[in-house]
Amino acid sequence: MKPSNTNTAKPKGSNKLSDVKYVIKHPLVYSGAFVLVITIVPLWLRIIPYTVAGPILGTAITLIATGLHSAMNYLSKVTTLSHELNVECESYDCSKGRIIIRVKNTGKNIAKNVYALISIKARKGNTPPEEYLGKFLVNKGLCGNLVIANEDPRIEDELLPWLLSPIDVATKVSINPMHSRKLLAFEYERVPDGYVIRVPSEGGVGKPRVCLWLDFNTKYVFRIMVYGKGVRLPLETELYITMDKLDAIASSKAMQAMLKRIYFDEEEIAREVFNIVLKELSNDWGITERASALREVVPILALSNNMGMYLKSTSKFETLWNELRNRFREEPRWAEYLGSIFGVSYEYAVYLALAKRWDELTSFISNNRLLSSCNDDVCVMMKLLLNLIITDEEFREKFGGWLISDVYTSLRYYVPRHLRPALARLLLPFGYENITCESACRYDEEERLDQECYESCERILSVLNGDEHAVYEIASELDSVLQRHWAYKNWVGGSSEKSAPPMLIKEIIDYAHNNKEPQDKKFFSRAVVELRLPTTSRLRFILILHDLLRAREEFEKGNIDEAIKFVDLAEAHAVIGRVKFESKRGKGLTIIDVEPSFSLWPPLRSADNLFNSIRILTSAIKSDLEKNKKFEISSNHALILLSLYHYHVQTNLAETWS
Repeated sequence: MKPSNTNTAKPKGSNKLSDVKYVIKHPLVYSGAFVLVITIVPLWLRIIPYTVAGPILGTAITLIATGLHSAMNYLSKVTTLSHELNVECESYDCSKGRIIIRVKNTGKNIAKNVYALISIKARKGNTPPEEYLGKFLVNKGLCGNLVIANEDPRIEDELLPWLLSPIDVATKVSINPMHSRKLLAFEYERVPDGYVIRVPSEGGVGKPRVCLWLDFNTKYVFRIMVYGKGVRLPLETELYITMDKLDAIASSKAMQAMLKRIYFDEEEIAREVFNIVLKELSNDWGITERASALREVVPILALSNNMGMYLKSTSKFETLWNELRNRFREEPRWAEYLGSIFGVSYEYAVYLALAKRWDELTSFISNNRLLSSCNDDVCVMMKLLLNLIITDEEFREKFGGWLISDVYTSLRYYVPRHLRPALARLLLPFGYENITCESACRYDEEERLDQECYESCERILSVLNGDEHAVYEIASELDSVLQRHWAYKNWVGGSSEKSAPPMLIKEIIDYAHNNKEPQDKKFFSRAVVELRLPTTSRLRFILILHDLLRAREEFEKGNIDEAIKFVDLAEAHAVIGRVKFESKRGKGLTIIDVEPSFSLWPPLRSADNLFNSIRILTSAIKSDLEKNKKFEISSNHALILLSLYHYHVQTNLAETWS
C-alpha cells in the first residue's frame, strides 16, 4: 500500500499569533489592561488626581506583570497541534483506501497521551441529521470483522486508532515537537452503487466499529477531537463525507496519470490539484456537493421528457465553472484540471452545445486545453454523446472536425495492454490494423515482450478472426455473467416475447449452451469481443454511444439490418452493465425490469437502473427501425443518455471478470 499525496489543512493563523491571543486573554493580563485603560483616561481628562491614580496604576501593572509571567510559564510547558488530510490508496485507481489525519506537534514540548474521539451524524437528503445509524448500516457481508453487533448504533466520542504501522495501532501516543502521527479516520471501498465506509475501532485495522452505506443521497459528518496531556487546546476538525467527494479523489488520481503520460511538466500542478480535491472533505456544501445536486435532477427530468427544464437546471454548471475560474484566476491550469475532476467543465460544455450557444462553446474549447486535445475518456464520452443527440446541420458544420476525433488514441490508456489491438479494430472509422500484439505488449526501453500479455492479446484477436474455440470461450464467460440476471432462467428455457432478451444475448446463451451457430458469425465474433472488453462502466457506456453512432451511420447508408445489429449490440451492453453493477447493499433498492416504456423507468440514480434505462431506450430504437424503418434519437432518448452521461462524468466503476 503506497501513500498518496498529502493535503495540508492549515490551522487558522500561526502559533505565535495564537500565543499572543492567549496572553492577551489571560484573566490577569486582561483585568490589568482594563484597569489601566479606565484609569489613564480619567487621569488624562483630569477627572481624578495623581494621588488616586498612582496606586491604581501600580496595581494594574502588577496584575499585567503577574498575568504575563503566569501565561508565559504555562505556554512554556504546553504545545499545540495542527493537522493534514491524507489518503492512502489501496487500489490502483484509489477506489479503495484510507482517509488519514496526520496530526503534527507544532510546539516545543512533547504532547503526551494524545488520543482522538469521533462522533458521527448522518443525513439522508434534506432530512434532519440523525445520531442513530441503524438505517445507514450495510449488510454484514460487506463489513468484515465487525466489532459492534448493535443494530442501531450511536457513535459519540468513540476512540479512533493511531497507526503505528500498516497493521499495528494504539489508542494513545506521544508526539515529539515538529513530528506527527497518523490517525485513521475511516476506510472506504467503492461498490457498484455506493461506498462502504468502515469506521475503525481501537481494536485495530480490519476491525471496524461500524460499517456505513454511502450513496448519492447520503451525507455523513465526522466530528473528530484530539486531546492530550500538555496540549493547550484540543484539535477539532469536521469531515463532510459524500459519495461525489470520494469519486473526485479517484478522478483526481486518473487525472494525475493522464497528465503524467501527456504533459510531463505538470506533475507538480497535478499534485497541488489533488490536495485541493482532498480538502473538499473538510468543506461543507462545496463545489462537489453542489454539482452532484444538479446531476440528481436529470433522471427525474427524463421521466417527464422536459428538455427545457434540463437546460434551465444545467445552466447552473456555468456558475460553478465561473466560480472555479475566478478562484484560480492566477492559476488557470488549476481551474481546468479541477473542472475536469469535478466534471463541471464537461457538463458546462454540453449545456452550451444543447442551448445552441455555439460561439461561447467555441471559445470555451479553444481556451481549455483538456477540451481541445480531448485526451481523456470523459471528453471522448462527451463528444460521442453530442455527436449522437445533436443533429443540427449548423452545429455539425461548426464542430464536425472536433467531434470526429481519434477515439482510440484517447481510450487506449483505459484498457489493459493486451486489449488495445482489439479496441483499435473495433473503433471505426480510424482502423488501427497496424497495432499488433507485439507492439502493445513490449514494456521497457529494450522492448522486451510480456509473454502473458502477448498470449492474452492473441487470444482476443483470434476471436475477432472467427476462431470457433476462442469464440466459445468468450461467449461462455459472458454467459456466466448473464446467469446473474433475474430473467436468465426464462431466457434459457424460452421466454415470452415481452421478457425476451436482445437477439445477441439470446445467441450468446444458445452458443454457450447448445453450440448453436449465430446468424452472422463475423458480427457475432466482433460483438462478443466488444462485450467482453470494457474494464469500467464508463467505457461500457462509451461503447454504447459508439454503437448507436455506427447504427445511425449504417441507417443513413440504407443498411437497415446492419443498423439493427449495432442497436442490438448496444442493448446487450446495457443488459450486461446492469448485471455487473447490480446493487451490493442487499436492501433498500428494488429494481424492476420492465418492457420498453419510459414512464415506468425507475428514477433511482444507480448504475444498474441507468443501464436498464438504456436497455429500454435501445429496445425502442430497434423497434422503430424494424417497424418504421426509421432511426431517431428523440428528446426523451437524449435525456436518458444524458442521465448516464452525467452519472459517468465523475463516477467510474471498475468491472471485474473473476
